[in-house]
Amino acid sequence: KQLERAHRRQVAAAQLVLGDLLAQRGDAAAAQAQWQQAAQRLQRIERDLHAVILRAHALQRLGQGQEARALADTASSSSYKHPQLALLQQRLGRP
Repeated sequence: KQLERAHRRQVAAAQLVLGDLLAQRGDAAAAQAQWQQAAQRLQRIERDLHAVILRAHALQRLGQGQEARALADTASSSSYKHPQLALLQQRLGRP
């Protein structure tokens, strides 16, 4: 199961990057599809801090700020501060 979770995180991270590249090229629909797939891929991995943060990034890109903020709050309550958490907080307009 741990290997499966790691694989899902890696694929979702790649989908986030691909979505960003597609958005930069002006293909908003394809970008949205990649971000949506990433969010769905990570939906059932709630106890994995990295997965929670990646899902929050995907939701933020999809315009679902409230849900992204809730996940960011969950991640912020952890004693471990994942490097992606600071970027997420910045994208959500938080200090």
